Amino acid sequence: MVNVLIHPVGTACNLSCEYCFYRHVRNAPPSRSFMSEETFSCLMNNFSFITNDDEKKVIDLIWHGGEPLLRGYSFYDHVADLSQYVLPKNLEIHQCLQTNGTMIDKRWASLFKKRKILVGVSIDGTQRMHDMFRRGHSRPSFAESFRGLQILQDADVPNGIVTVVHRGNVSHPDEVFEFLQESGSPHMQLSACFECGSADDFSVTPEEYSRFVCRLFDLWIAAGDPDVTIAFIDEIVNFFLGKEVSDCLLGDQCDKFVVLDWDGTIRTCSGLGNCGMLPLGNIHTDSLPNILGNTSGIELYCSIHKQRLSVCSPCEWYGLCHGGCPYHWLAGQAPSALCLGYRQIFEHIGNTLLKCSGGSV
Repeated sequence: MVNVLIHPVGTACNLSCEYCFYRHVRNAPPSRSFMSEETFSCLMNNFSFITNDDEKKVIDLIWHGGEPLLRGYSFYDHVADLSQYVLPKNLEIHQCLQTNGTMIDKRWASLFKKRKILVGVSIDGTQRMHDMFRRGHSRPSFAESFRGLQILQDADVPNGIVTVVHRGNVSHPDEVFEFLQESGSPHMQLSACFECGSADDFSVTPEEYSRFVCRLFDLWIAAGDPDVTIAFIDEIVNFFLGKEVSDCLLGDQCDKFVVLDWDGTIRTCSGLGNCGMLPLGNIHTDSLPNILGNTSGIELYCSIHKQRLSVCSPCEWYGLCHGGCPYHWLAGQAPSALCLGYRQIFEHIGNTLLKCSGGSV
């Protein structure tokens, strides 16, 4: 089954983070880039075409942005009703929403709990680390983001933290881990702030990212708290333990994710779109099976797979990273720009688990 990353407001946002992935392609004006309920209904109706048997299936809908809460409370309340009435009985929808947290109030929290939406809040560690690059048009945003996280926690909404590893926090993994433990939200996802082929004030090097993750892993092991999870590290540990890996990179599942833009356009991941990859189709005019079977998308993945296989298959870690993110290959970084950092991370985690298990990993 396919998982859908939804951009309900395009790239519109109420903040202006310096490292934003979309900082060069902001939609203007934002009012013209809001998803309609009709577009979402088209997506729901199309799911019936790919669930034509009795086997139970699960699809993840990931609301993203920009800032998805700009679409408004009533939109999410209404589309949740649509999904209940339109979906086939054997299809289950899991929803999560990624937000900067500044717009969250008790009303939003009540909706998330009622609709069983998992919420990820973007917080980059302590206030000093966070406010270095995550600002709301010249004003700091940490206080508002952390307040939003606390409102979610008070309402018992499932939540987590997404932390961008950038120049301001990469040298301080101990402080980041302490913040995670004290935040009340023990689930963290990491995103390396790395720009292919360019230098800027916020990016980290593969070696810096490696040192950060390895130290974070050591702190996590030493804490011995099973309730604290760090997604990227969890996936690597699962690999060594022979468990399923679901991460799009480490699980080599790029073809299991698509992006639905506000106007119904279906694309591959946003990174590939930034490298000039054409849309696969539009949900208003094409059926989802035809879109997913678009030969241009299939040919792209086959081409990248062949390149990665020819260059990276001799590496002992090929079975874990599969040659790295296709975005790096299309951006002219072959092998993956983070290759050296990944290798150091895999070796450190693997060796540590081997010692902990007495040599049975």
